[in-house]
Amino acid sequence: MFTRLLFLILLLMMISVAPETVKTEWAETPIQATLGALGTFIFCIGLLYAQNKFLFRWSKGRLELFAQSELLLFIATYHFIFSIHSLYETLPSKFIFNIISLSLYYLGLGFFHYTYPRIGGRNYRLKEAKKQIQFLIPFAIPFLLFSLLHDIAHLGFSWDLVAFSSGSSDESSPLLSIAFTGSFLIILLIFMPAIVQFFWNCTEIPPSPLRERLETLCQKAHFHYRGMRIWTVMNHSLTAAIVGVIARYRYVMFTESLLKHVPEEQVEAILAHEIGHSYHKHLIIYPFIITGMIVVSALFSEIFFPFFSHYVALYEQIYPSSFWEYSAPFLALLPYALIMLLYFRYIFGYFSRLFERQADLYPLQLNLPAKNIIGALDTVAVASGGIHEEPSWHHFSINERIAFLEKAVQNSKVIKKHHRSTYLSLLVYACLLILSSFYALSPSYPNTGLTRAAKKQLEEVSQSLDLSLNYHLRKRLANKELESALKRKPEEKEIEAFIEGLEYFNDRENIALAYYIGSIRLMDGELSEFALAFIVQCWKNISLSELRLEFLSELIDTSRKIIDKSTINEEQEKDLLNSIRHALEQLVEEKP
Repeated sequence: MFTRLLFLILLLMMISVAPETVKTEWAETPIQATLGALGTFIFCIGLLYAQNKFLFRWSKGRLELFAQSELLLFIATYHFIFSIHSLYETLPSKFIFNIISLSLYYLGLGFFHYTYPRIGGRNYRLKEAKKQIQFLIPFAIPFLLFSLLHDIAHLGFSWDLVAFSSGSSDESSPLLSIAFTGSFLIILLIFMPAIVQFFWNCTEIPPSPLRERLETLCQKAHFHYRGMRIWTVMNHSLTAAIVGVIARYRYVMFTESLLKHVPEEQVEAILAHEIGHSYHKHLIIYPFIITGMIVVSALFSEIFFPFFSHYVALYEQIYPSSFWEYSAPFLALLPYALIMLLYFRYIFGYFSRLFERQADLYPLQLNLPAKNIIGALDTVAVASGGIHEEPSWHHFSINERIAFLEKAVQNSKVIKKHHRSTYLSLLVYACLLILSSFYALSPSYPNTGLTRAAKKQLEEVSQSLDLSLNYHLRKRLANKELESALKRKPEEKEIEAFIEGLEYFNDRENIALAYYIGSIRLMDGELSEFALAFIVQCWKNISLSELRLEFLSELIDTSRKIIDKSTINEEQEKDLLNSIRHALEQLVEEKP
């Protein structure tokens, strides 16, 4: 379930960052792009069918992983290569095109489940495919609602909601945009459970001794809710959940398989586990954990993205190719996808495992026998194919959870220690989130002493990374441009060709590199005297504090060789020494 949600989040991120306009040879006209996208989708569907037919011995989970990846690749191709939404300018609606993109994804996913051969007859597979789509639809509703609001605001008020919510429009401020987005999410958090009930075909659990027993437990735990439902779309699983943070819009859900095949006392323990999530406010905390991923992405944009984009731009200039036209959007998206995957795997997964243990302990707090929750875990593991040892990035394994509960029963200090460890982890996370948010948002705030210092620190770190990690590429590009200047004017003096090549560069660092390379080229030629002038200019333009010691050592060594080979007069020597002294003084000032 969690893996499917990760893929869906990746899909929504991909759709939201798709460029507004993309012109490629594959998408020169709307008809051409539409036919190309349709052909690619048919190919993708055929690939899904072939996988299910010829790789049927593989587990369904493994095949679904491949299917999800292929569908994401198709959506990326649809948006970044064919870019149909940017070609149909007469229909400027994000909502409609987002609906089309999601529909194609859901259609492909449904086709995969329908053609999977090991889950019964045709009717059963059709129902299974429908349930899989129904399960995922509610998680895309916030994204679709936001895009619908964007269309309404854009058409009705000439107001860019996306720019406003991101703080980039003239009408917005960072605090106002945060307040708007936060309010939107809070409203969704409150009312989404009611929407979820519709798409998940939830029905009320009929009166029975088991329901009375569950209601009694809720009263004992002082847990209030709107309804107790059967979770129809997840009937193939033994699971339960609570959705909603406000009692009036909160629902308790059990799958029919769980109610039928698990003993009543174990169902009661499972409910206590779910109530434990509500008791410890996990449903409220989770959005703040996810917020951290957004903040990390924002910090990446401020610190690493300039280096990354410059890296790609340098490669594109050194090795010109149409490959960059198609791959650049994918390369820009790749770091953010990687951030999301790593964040969910290690940060979200870490807290999820802590929260699950807190929920496992809650039945003990309600004085339910430990054997009930232990038995429930064992029953679920056996019914799922004996997955006692199967690891999970968001849960501890069943055996680990059982061992922890047995340890907690023997020593109550284990419970206090775990709660203390969880609260301490949340405190550390909250401090880091606040600090990271301040730095991530500082470029959007007005210039004050504190925000100015934060901006400067971000710029210094970003520039240092760019200059250090892209040094060899910048040097190679400088050499290429100077070589190009020589080829364009072979009849003129070499020194004039070098100077013409310098016109290409628009910042001191690249100019310094160009002078440095020019000095090396001139050092061994007939124009060796000009090498001295070039190395002086290199020292005048370089910023030593932002370069690696490797280059500083190389620069000093080259300067020494040029001095040895040149006939240097007193004035030239003074100029060179002053340039070196100034550069070294700058280094001392910037890095005391």
